[in-house]
Formats: sequence, C-alpha cells, structure tokens
Amino acid sequence: APGSPAKAGPCLSFEVKCGDTKWGESVGIVGSCEALGNWTTPRMMHATKFPIWTLDVPAPSGSVEYKYVRVDSAGRIKSWENVVGNRRVVLTEEMSRSGATVMDEGYCNPKPATVLVPLPSIPARETPHAGARHGGKALDTKAVGSE
Repeated sequence: APGSPAKAGPCLSFEVKCGDTKWGESVGIVGSCEALGNWTTPRMMHATKFPIWTLDVPAPSGSVEYKYVRVDSAGRIKSWENVVGNRRVVLTEEMSRSGATVMDEGYCNPKPATVLVPLPSIPARETPHAGARHGGKALDTKAVGSE
C-alpha cells in the first residue's frame, strides 16, 4: 500500500495547507524521486494539525519535482493539483546532508515554496560576567577587537 517511507537519517519535510478535502480523501504527494513515488505511487501525507498536511521522506539529492494529489482511502490518486508545470525544489549538498522543510502556501497555489534549513549547531561558549574572578585574577570581559 502507498505510504510514507521509514524515517532514517536526514529528512525532507513537506508541508501544505489544504482544508477542503472530502470525507475519505487525503492529500498525498508524488514526484520525480523514489522517496516521492517516481510519479506513480503517491505518498500519503498526515493532517496532524488540520488543515496542514505533512510528510517526512529521506532527503534526496539534487533537484526534485513534485505535485500534490488528492487520494481516496485506498491510496489511489483521485485528482492532481491544478498548477501549471511541476513544483520544484533544488537541494544543496548541505540540505541533503542535514535535511530541510518545504512549506507550500496551499494546494493548487502556484506560489513558490519556502524552504527552511536547520541552523548548524554551534557549541555554547562560557562567557564570564564582568568582575568574575578565576584563580585570583579578574577575567577580561572585553569583546574581541574592542578598544
């Protein structure tokens, strides 16, 4: 049965707003890579915060084309979204390594997606307070390069 591939490693998360599905319908996504069904098998999205539908797939590399579809309860495509051409996202090497979130404005809304990338983790650095002492000496708390 069509569905979401197992989540392993970096993910490409898709998010789209669609509040006018009928009883028994869901929103799915289908696209140009294996993670998105190679244009034949829709991946079912989840409406955990209706009307926002989401799906995480393993992050592919390069350019990915896709469309949202309405699917019946058996996972068969009932209709394709009515936008000219395919939606497209180009993933940088960093995005394929660390994952990204693709946020589309709405089902059948041709506006380009917003792509969010996680910020790299930066190790916290201890910053002493003014007047702090270490080993009997006052620590210099001036910013680097300040006079």
